[in-house]
Amino acid sequence: MWRELALEAKSGGANAADNPCGFRGRNETLGGRGFGDVDGFALRGTGDHAACLTATRAAISALQRAGRTEMRMPEELRGTKFYGMSLLYHVTHWLSIAFPGRLENFPTSPVSEFSSAAKDACAWEWDDVVARMDGKDENTAIDRLPGRCFDGVLAEALLTAADDDEGDGGGGGGGGGGKIAGGFGFDRYAKDVTFVENVNGGDVEWTMGAAISLLHPAAALGGGQEASRELDG
Repeated sequence: MWRELALEAKSGGANAADNPCGFRGRNETLGGRGFGDVDGFALRGTGDHAACLTATRAAISALQRAGRTEMRMPEELRGTKFYGMSLLYHVTHWLSIAFPGRLENFPTSPVSEFSSAAKDACAWEWDDVVARMDGKDENTAIDRLPGRCFDGVLAEALLTAADDDEGDGGGGGGGGGGKIAGGFGFDRYAKDVTFVENVNGGDVEWTMGAAISLLHPAAALGGGQEASRELDG
C-alpha cells in the first residue's frame, strides 16, 4: 500500500508524499525489502482518517481482485456472535486506554464506537502520541505506536462494508478499477464482536486464525464432512 502510494507520487516527479494513515507530523523514509524502487522516498503523516479508510478499502479490493476471492460473511452466519483477536483486540484495547471511558462497551464495542475514537487518535500530532501513549499499553511497544492510526482504520475496513461508512470516508471510488469491496459486513452499530486476548484461559492469536484458515479449505473440499490436515513438524 505504501509502495503504491510512493510510486504514484514518484511518477509525477515527487520525492515525498502525504500518508493519510500516519499520525500527523510523523515523517518516515521507505526502505528495506520490497521497497527497492522507492527506497529513500519520504512519507508525511497527515492523520486523515477518511482518506486512509478509502485507500485501505481500495487496497483490500485490489488484493481480492488479484486473488479472485471475495471477502464476505456467509448469510447463514449473520447475527452470530464472534471473537475478534490479535490485531482487532490490540487496537481496540489501545484505543480504550488512549480514550478512557470512550469505548464504553469494550470489549464488545461496535465499530461505530471504536471508529470514532480511531478518527480522533489519527488526528493527534505524533509528538503528542508518544507523550501520551509510550509505555501505557503492554501490547504496544514504542515501535508499534506509529501503526496504531492505520490499525484502527484497517479494523474498520475489514469488519464493515464500504457502503456503511459514515461521512466522507465512504470509500466509494478509486481502487484501480472496479467497485471497492467491503469487508465482512458487520453492522457498524451492533455488538456482534467481542475483542479478546484469551478464551477460557487460553491465548488466541494470529496462529489460531492461521490454523483455522488451513483447516477450512480441507473441510470445504470434503463436501462438508469433517476433515483434517496433518502439519509437518
